[in-house]
Amino acid sequence: MTAPKPLDYSNTDVVPGWDHSIILPPIVKALRSIPPDGAVLDIGCGSGAMLAEIRKRGSWKLCGLDSSESAVSMARSQGFDVRLADATVDSAALFRPHSFDLIVSVEVIEHVYDPRGFLRQAQTLLRPNGGSG
Repeated sequence: MTAPKPLDYSNTDVVPGWDHSIILPPIVKALRSIPPDGAVLDIGCGSGAMLAEIRKRGSWKLCGLDSSESAVSMARSQGFDVRLADATVDSAALFRPHSFDLIVSVEVIEHVYDPRGFLRQAQTLLRPNGGSG
């Protein structure tokens, strides 16, 4: 099976939208459970708006993954380590296994062809006991 080619979509908004105000409180709560030198991955990070919100709250290593070249470019321009790839196929190949304390993914799972595969790949990137708290 051939890996899907990353799709570019128009992404010009670097400011969190209404959805961030709903999802941010549980993410902030989860952030409290990881060490200050921990690492966070945002799968489907878009322009980096959520990463920017997380950066305001701590000194964690922040990484992202998105399939849009324009969104990745915008996130990188804010100083984030963001990789261009399709999350379902490439996420586990782009980062070392067990390298993140917390993985967030907002408004992504409904867009992936294989949700179980997506979650399995994310799980391989999560440190043991990562995201619990």
